Amino acid sequence: MVMTRRIALGLTLMFLFAAMGLGETPRAGAISLPGGHQHPGGTEPVTARAYGIRGLAGPPPGGHGRYPALQSGTIDTELQAEIEDCLRDQAGEYGVVIRDLSAGRTVLINADQPFLAASTYKLLVMYRVYQQLEYEELALNDYVAIYAGDTEQDGPYSWLGPGDSLSVAEAMEDMITASNNAAAFALARRVGGWHSVESAAAELGMTQTWLEDGYFWTTPSDMSAFFESLAAGQLLSAEASSSMTELLERQRLNDRIPALLPIEAIAAHKTGSLPGVINDAGIVFGPAGSFAISILTNEVNEGEAIELISQIALMAYDRYASAPEPVPTEPYAIT
Repeated sequence: MVMTRRIALGLTLMFLFAAMGLGETPRAGAISLPGGHQHPGGTEPVTARAYGIRGLAGPPPGGHGRYPALQSGTIDTELQAEIEDCLRDQAGEYGVVIRDLSAGRTVLINADQPFLAASTYKLLVMYRVYQQLEYEELALNDYVAIYAGDTEQDGPYSWLGPGDSLSVAEAMEDMITASNNAAAFALARRVGGWHSVESAAAELGMTQTWLEDGYFWTTPSDMSAFFESLAAGQLLSAEASSSMTELLERQRLNDRIPALLPIEAIAAHKTGSLPGVINDAGIVFGPAGSFAISILTNEVNEGEAIELISQIALMAYDRYASAPEPVPTEPYAIT
Protein backbone atom coordinates (compact mmCIF):
# COMPACT_ATOMS: atom_id res chain seq x y z
CA MET A 1 0.00 0.00 0.00
CA VAL A 2 1.51 3.28 -1.01
CA MET A 3 1.82 6.29 1.23
CA THR A 4 -1.11 8.69 1.08
CA ARG A 5 -0.74 12.33 0.07
CA ARG A 6 -1.59 13.34 3.63
CA ILE A 7 1.29 11.29 5.03
CA ALA A 8 3.80 12.62 2.53
CA LEU A 9 2.75 16.22 3.13
CA GLY A 10 2.66 15.83 6.89
CA LEU A 11 6.11 14.28 7.09
CA THR A 12 7.51 17.11 4.99
CA LEU A 13 6.03 19.63 7.44
CA MET A 14 6.92 17.86 10.70
CA PHE A 15 9.95 20.01 11.36
CA LEU A 16 7.71 23.08 11.64
CA PHE A 17 6.22 21.74 14.86
CA ALA A 18 9.35 20.51 16.66
CA ALA A 19 10.69 22.38 19.66
CA MET A 20 14.41 22.71 20.17
CA GLY A 21 16.08 20.52 22.80
CA LEU A 22 18.35 17.56 23.48
CA GLY A 23 17.70 13.89 24.11
CA GLU A 24 19.98 11.07 25.21
CA THR A 25 20.57 12.67 28.61
CA PRO A 26 22.30 10.23 30.97
CA ARG A 27 20.62 9.10 34.18
CA ALA A 28 21.02 6.06 36.39
CA GLY A 29 19.01 2.95 35.64
CA ALA A 30 16.16 1.93 33.42
CA ILE A 31 12.61 3.05 34.19
CA SER A 32 10.20 0.34 35.37
CA LEU A 33 6.72 0.35 33.88
CA PRO A 34 3.57 -1.36 35.12
CA GLY A 35 3.64 -5.07 34.43
CA GLY A 36 7.39 -5.36 34.83
CA HIS A 37 8.27 -3.76 31.49
CA GLN A 38 10.98 -1.14 31.29
CA HIS A 39 11.83 1.75 29.06
CA PRO A 40 14.87 0.89 26.96
CA GLY A 41 17.96 3.01 26.96
CA GLY A 42 18.54 3.17 30.71
CA THR A 43 21.81 4.89 31.39
CA GLU A 44 23.62 3.14 34.19
CA PRO A 45 27.17 2.16 33.16
CA VAL A 46 27.02 -1.35 31.73
CA THR A 47 29.85 -3.67 30.82
CA ALA A 48 29.06 -5.74 27.74
CA ARG A 49 28.13 -9.23 28.87
CA ALA A 50 29.22 -12.38 27.09
CA TYR A 51 25.91 -12.91 25.34
CA GLY A 52 25.52 -15.61 22.80
CA ILE A 53 24.06 -14.30 19.56
CA ARG A 54 20.38 -14.60 20.31
CA GLY A 55 18.24 -15.13 17.25
CA LEU A 56 14.66 -13.90 17.31
CA ALA A 57 11.84 -15.63 15.52
CA GLY A 58 13.12 -14.50 12.13
CA PRO A 59 11.39 -12.52 9.40
CA PRO A 60 7.86 -13.51 8.39
CA PRO A 61 7.16 -14.99 4.97
CA GLY A 62 7.90 -12.37 2.38
CA GLY A 63 10.00 -10.32 4.80
CA HIS A 64 13.57 -9.25 4.28
CA GLY A 65 16.28 -11.88 4.59
CA ARG A 66 19.10 -11.59 7.08
CA TYR A 67 21.59 -8.91 6.04
CA PRO A 68 20.32 -8.74 2.45
CA ALA A 69 22.97 -6.22 1.41
CA LEU A 70 25.84 -8.01 3.15
CA GLN A 71 25.51 -11.25 1.24
CA SER A 72 27.87 -10.16 -1.50
CA GLY A 73 30.77 -7.79 -1.90
CA THR A 74 34.42 -7.65 -0.98
CA ILE A 75 36.35 -6.55 2.08
CA ASP A 76 38.09 -3.24 1.50
CA THR A 77 41.35 -4.38 3.04
CA GLU A 78 43.07 -1.02 2.65
CA LEU A 79 40.40 1.05 4.41
CA GLN A 80 39.87 -1.67 7.01
CA ALA A 81 43.58 -1.65 7.86
CA GLU A 82 43.55 2.14 8.18
CA ILE A 83 40.59 2.08 10.55
CA GLU A 84 42.01 -0.78 12.60
CA ASP A 85 45.21 1.23 12.96
CA CYS A 86 43.19 4.21 14.27
CA LEU A 87 41.44 2.00 16.82
CA ARG A 88 44.40 -0.10 17.91
CA ASP A 89 45.40 1.87 21.01
CA GLN A 90 41.96 3.16 21.97
CA ALA A 91 40.31 2.29 25.27
CA GLY A 92 37.08 0.34 25.10
CA GLU A 93 35.49 -1.61 22.29
CA TYR A 94 34.49 -0.47 18.80
CA GLY A 95 32.35 -2.18 16.20
CA VAL A 96 32.40 -0.83 12.66
CA VAL A 97 30.54 -1.76 9.48
CA ILE A 98 30.92 0.43 6.41
CA ARG A 99 29.41 -0.49 3.07
CA ASP A 100 30.04 1.24 -0.25
CA LEU A 101 26.54 1.15 -1.72
CA SER A 102 27.67 1.21 -5.33
CA ALA A 103 30.56 -1.25 -5.51
CA GLY A 104 29.94 -3.36 -2.40
CA ARG A 105 33.30 -2.70 -0.77
CA THR A 106 32.93 -3.39 2.94
CA VAL A 107 34.71 -2.84 6.26
CA LEU A 108 33.85 -5.29 9.06
CA ILE A 109 35.31 -4.80 12.56
CA ASN A 110 33.55 -6.64 15.40
CA ALA A 111 30.57 -6.63 13.07
CA ASP A 112 28.52 -9.25 14.94
CA GLN A 113 29.48 -8.29 18.49
CA PRO A 114 26.53 -7.13 20.63
CA PHE A 115 26.62 -3.52 21.83
CA LEU A 116 24.11 -1.45 23.75
CA ALA A 117 21.93 0.25 21.14
CA ALA A 118 21.26 3.34 23.25
CA SER A 119 18.96 5.66 21.28
CA THR A 120 19.52 3.91 17.97
CA TYR A 121 16.60 1.67 19.04
CA LYS A 122 14.39 4.62 18.04
CA LEU A 123 14.90 3.56 14.43
CA LEU A 124 12.67 0.56 15.16
CA VAL A 125 10.00 2.79 16.69
CA MET A 126 10.19 4.95 13.57
CA TYR A 127 9.76 1.88 11.36
CA ARG A 128 6.67 0.74 13.30
CA VAL A 129 5.10 4.21 13.06
CA TYR A 130 5.62 4.36 9.29
CA GLN A 131 4.26 0.84 8.93
CA GLN A 132 1.05 1.80 10.72
CA LEU A 133 0.82 4.98 8.68
CA GLU A 134 1.00 2.95 5.48
CA TYR A 135 -1.62 0.47 6.72
CA GLU A 136 -3.77 3.45 7.76
CA GLU A 137 -3.84 2.20 11.35
CA LEU A 138 -2.35 5.53 12.43
CA ALA A 139 -2.51 9.11 11.15
CA LEU A 140 -0.02 11.93 11.48
CA ASN A 141 -2.57 14.13 13.22
CA ASP A 142 -3.41 11.47 15.83
CA TYR A 143 -2.30 12.49 19.30
CA VAL A 144 -0.13 10.63 21.80
CA ALA A 145 0.00 11.38 25.51
CA ILE A 146 3.02 11.85 27.73
CA TYR A 147 2.75 9.75 30.91
CA ALA A 148 4.39 10.21 34.29
CA GLY A 149 7.93 8.83 34.03
CA ASP A 150 8.27 9.39 30.28
CA THR A 151 10.35 12.52 30.82
CA GLU A 152 12.72 11.14 33.47
CA GLN A 153 15.44 10.13 31.01
CA ASP A 154 15.34 13.57 29.40
CA GLY A 155 15.53 15.32 32.77
CA PRO A 156 15.70 19.10 32.68
CA TYR A 157 16.34 19.04 28.93
CA SER A 158 12.83 17.84 28.11
CA TRP A 159 10.22 20.28 26.86
CA LEU A 160 7.52 17.67 27.53
CA GLY A 161 5.81 16.91 30.83
CA PRO A 162 3.23 14.45 32.20
CA GLY A 163 -0.19 15.26 30.78
CA ASP A 164 1.17 16.85 27.63
CA SER A 165 0.06 15.53 24.27
CA LEU A 166 1.48 15.96 20.82
CA SER A 167 0.70 14.74 17.35
CA VAL A 168 2.35 11.69 15.86
CA ALA A 169 4.10 14.04 13.42
CA GLU A 170 5.49 16.18 16.24
CA ALA A 171 6.55 13.14 18.26
CA MET A 172 8.35 11.61 15.28
CA GLU A 173 10.28 14.81 14.66
CA ASP A 174 11.27 15.15 18.31
CA MET A 175 12.21 11.48 18.68
CA ILE A 176 14.50 11.34 15.64
CA THR A 177 15.96 14.80 15.18
CA ALA A 178 16.45 15.64 18.88
CA SER A 179 16.37 12.08 20.29
CA ASN A 180 13.67 13.02 22.77
CA ASN A 181 12.97 10.02 24.98
CA ALA A 182 9.49 11.04 26.13
CA ALA A 183 8.33 11.26 22.51
CA ALA A 184 9.84 7.83 21.82
CA PHE A 185 8.10 6.22 24.81
CA ALA A 186 4.76 7.72 23.81
CA LEU A 187 5.11 6.48 20.23
CA ALA A 188 6.23 3.02 21.37
CA ARG A 189 3.03 2.67 23.40
CA ARG A 190 0.98 3.87 20.44
CA VAL A 191 2.40 1.22 18.08
CA GLY A 192 1.84 -1.68 20.46
CA GLY A 193 4.51 -1.47 23.15
CA TRP A 194 8.06 -2.66 23.50
CA HIS A 195 7.36 -6.19 22.29
CA SER A 196 6.06 -4.72 19.04
CA VAL A 197 9.17 -2.55 18.74
CA GLU A 198 11.48 -5.49 19.43
CA SER A 199 9.69 -7.75 16.94
CA ALA A 200 10.21 -5.11 14.23
CA ALA A 201 13.89 -6.07 14.26
CA ALA A 202 13.04 -9.68 13.37
CA GLU A 203 10.79 -8.52 10.53
CA LEU A 204 13.71 -6.58 9.10
CA GLY A 205 16.14 -9.47 9.39
CA MET A 206 17.99 -7.84 12.30
CA THR A 207 18.28 -11.15 14.15
CA GLN A 208 20.94 -9.89 16.55
CA THR A 209 18.84 -7.04 17.98
CA TRP A 210 16.80 -7.60 21.13
CA LEU A 211 15.45 -6.04 24.32
CA GLU A 212 16.67 -7.41 27.64
CA ASP A 213 16.32 -6.00 31.16
CA GLY A 214 15.24 -2.62 29.86
CA TYR A 215 18.04 -2.23 27.32
CA PHE A 216 18.11 -2.74 23.58
CA TRP A 217 21.15 -4.59 22.24
CA THR A 218 22.25 -4.70 18.62
CA THR A 219 25.27 -5.24 16.39
CA PRO A 220 26.99 -3.09 13.77
CA SER A 221 25.84 -5.61 11.13
CA ASP A 222 22.21 -5.23 12.12
CA MET A 223 22.43 -1.43 12.11
CA SER A 224 24.10 -1.49 8.71
CA ALA A 225 21.45 -3.87 7.36
CA PHE A 226 18.73 -1.42 8.44
CA PHE A 227 20.34 1.49 6.61
CA GLU A 228 21.24 -0.53 3.52
CA SER A 229 17.60 -1.58 3.18
CA LEU A 230 16.57 2.04 3.72
CA ALA A 231 18.97 3.23 1.02
CA ALA A 232 17.56 0.61 -1.36
CA GLY A 233 14.00 1.83 -0.73
CA GLN A 234 13.07 -1.52 0.83
CA LEU A 235 11.85 -0.42 4.27
CA LEU A 236 8.13 -0.61 3.54
CA SER A 237 7.36 1.28 0.32
CA ALA A 238 9.83 3.37 -1.65
CA GLU A 239 7.84 6.45 -0.60
CA ALA A 240 8.11 5.55 3.09
CA SER A 241 11.83 4.84 2.74
CA SER A 242 12.34 8.23 1.12
CA SER A 243 10.38 9.99 3.85
CA MET A 244 12.31 8.19 6.62
CA THR A 245 15.56 9.20 4.96
CA GLU A 246 14.48 12.84 4.83
CA LEU A 247 13.52 12.73 8.50
CA LEU A 248 16.93 11.30 9.43
CA GLU A 249 18.63 13.99 7.35
CA ARG A 250 17.09 16.57 9.69
CA GLN A 251 19.07 15.16 12.62
CA ARG A 252 20.21 17.93 14.98
CA LEU A 253 22.80 15.87 16.90
CA ASN A 254 25.61 16.09 14.37
CA ASP A 255 28.84 15.80 16.37
CA ARG A 256 29.77 12.35 14.99
CA ILE A 257 29.29 11.03 11.46
CA PRO A 258 28.67 14.42 9.77
CA ALA A 259 31.04 16.50 11.91
CA LEU A 260 34.04 16.56 9.55
CA LEU A 261 32.27 15.98 6.24
CA PRO A 262 32.28 18.70 3.58
CA ILE A 263 29.23 20.86 3.06
CA GLU A 264 28.12 18.93 -0.02
CA ALA A 265 27.77 15.70 1.99
CA ILE A 266 24.35 14.70 3.30
CA ALA A 267 24.03 12.35 6.28
CA ALA A 268 20.82 10.55 7.25
CA HIS A 269 21.69 9.11 10.64
CA LYS A 270 20.73 8.36 14.24
CA THR A 271 22.94 8.75 17.29
CA GLY A 272 22.88 6.94 20.62
CA SER A 273 24.57 7.90 23.89
CA LEU A 274 24.95 6.34 27.34
CA PRO A 275 27.80 6.62 29.85
CA GLY A 276 30.74 5.02 28.07
CA VAL A 277 28.65 4.37 24.95
CA ILE A 278 28.82 6.62 21.87
CA ASN A 279 27.00 5.30 18.79
CA ASP A 280 26.08 6.60 15.36
CA ALA A 281 24.73 4.86 12.27
CA GLY A 282 23.32 6.02 8.97
CA ILE A 283 23.81 6.68 5.27
CA VAL A 284 26.13 9.31 3.82
CA PHE A 285 25.46 10.69 0.34
CA GLY A 286 28.18 12.46 -1.65
CA PRO A 287 28.70 13.69 -5.21
CA ALA A 288 30.46 10.49 -6.26
CA GLY A 289 28.61 7.84 -4.27
CA SER A 290 27.06 6.83 -0.97
CA PHE A 291 27.78 4.45 1.87
CA ALA A 292 26.13 2.98 4.94
CA ILE A 293 28.09 3.32 8.16
CA SER A 294 27.48 1.90 11.63
CA ILE A 295 29.83 2.52 14.55
CA LEU A 296 28.93 1.19 18.01
CA THR A 297 31.06 1.41 21.15
CA ASN A 298 31.37 0.20 24.72
CA GLU A 299 33.38 1.46 27.72
CA VAL A 300 35.01 4.23 25.69
CA ASN A 301 36.25 7.68 26.50
CA GLU A 302 33.25 9.59 25.19
CA GLY A 303 35.12 12.60 23.81
CA GLU A 304 37.67 10.40 22.06
CA ALA A 305 34.93 8.18 20.63
CA ILE A 306 33.06 11.17 19.20
CA GLU A 307 36.24 12.35 17.51
CA LEU A 308 37.10 8.88 16.20
CA ILE A 309 33.65 8.33 14.72
CA SER A 310 33.88 11.62 12.85
CA GLN A 311 37.37 10.74 11.58
CA ILE A 312 36.31 7.29 10.40
CA ALA A 313 33.29 8.76 8.60
CA LEU A 314 35.57 11.21 6.80
CA MET A 315 37.93 8.38 5.79
CA ALA A 316 34.99 6.48 4.31
CA TYR A 317 33.66 9.60 2.60
CA ASP A 318 37.00 10.34 0.95
CA ARG A 319 37.14 6.78 -0.35
CA TYR A 320 33.55 6.19 -1.46
CA ALA A 321 31.64 9.42 -1.91
CA SER A 322 33.83 12.46 -2.54
CA ALA A 323 34.15 13.98 -5.99
CA PRO A 324 37.38 12.99 -7.71
CA GLU A 325 40.09 15.59 -7.85
CA PRO A 326 40.16 17.30 -11.25
CA VAL A 327 42.99 16.12 -13.47
CA PRO A 328 45.41 18.99 -14.07
CA THR A 329 45.92 19.89 -17.69
CA GLU A 330 48.63 21.81 -19.45
CA PRO A 331 47.53 24.86 -21.44
CA TYR A 332 48.10 24.50 -25.12
CA ALA A 333 47.83 26.69 -28.16
CA ILE A 334 46.03 25.77 -31.35
CA THR A 335 48.33 26.20 -34.29
